[in-house]
Amino acid sequence: EVDSISYSFLITATIHPFVNKDSDKAPQLSLVSLEKDFGELKPDSTYYFNIKLKNKGNDTLRILQIQPACECISINSTLGDIKLSSGESKTIQMRYRTRSSTRRVTKRIYIYTNDPNSPVKVFTVKGQIRG
Repeated sequence: EVDSISYSFLITATIHPFVNKDSDKAPQLSLVSLEKDFGELKPDSTYYFNIKLKNKGNDTLRILQIQPACECISINSTLGDIKLSSGESKTIQMRYRTRSSTRRVTKRIYIYTNDPNSPVKVFTVKGQIRG
């Protein structure tokens, strides 16, 4: 005859949702618009557009990098070190150079910041190149 021992455990866990205690003090990047749709574009042409950045947070927002996903988009001026105080806005002028091929285009621009809740925002450029 085998003696058996049974064990019983009660496991409790407390789950706390992630809350950034300093989120009310954090910077927050807001883009006035998330895209520029040019509609119809001509091949081998240059187009200009603006990206308006705004700090909706309560601490200084630093724009760490603005990185287009292709060489056809560039910043039209020297950026330098961009810091936006709470409520402050800045407009960045961009340049888009179309290629010769006739097609629908969708290009992305990545904006890297010190916003702890959304460190990367994506701005999209769209259009239809027609010859």
